[in-house]
Amino acid sequence: MAKQYFAMFWGRTDVYAKRGRNGGYFPQCDHRWNDRICPRQRGEKIRCGDCEYTKWTKLTVEKIVDHLAGYKEDGTDVIGVYPLLPDGTCRFLEFDFDKF
Repeated sequence: MAKQYFAMFWGRTDVYAKRGRNGGYFPQCDHRWNDRICPRQRGEKIRCGDCEYTKWTKLTVEKIVDHLAGYKEDGTDVIGVYPLLPDGTCRFLEFDFDKF
């Protein structure tokens, strides 16, 4: 099921975003919680994209399964895929109509 889902919403696999407790989405880095490597973990104000130690976390089938299962009450298992591919192309367009 996860593979079918990703086949419809196909995007980058070299990076993905995860939903935070307050609703924002943040790209995932393998070093984010390592205070010996990550400047943000040490309190420095730096964008992940500008950090020399950034190592984006790859999107896996297991992460998609966790997203689809939705186990966490606070929504922190919700992920976002980056549809804009490195070559500037995109394979899908999605509309999200929320009720105000």
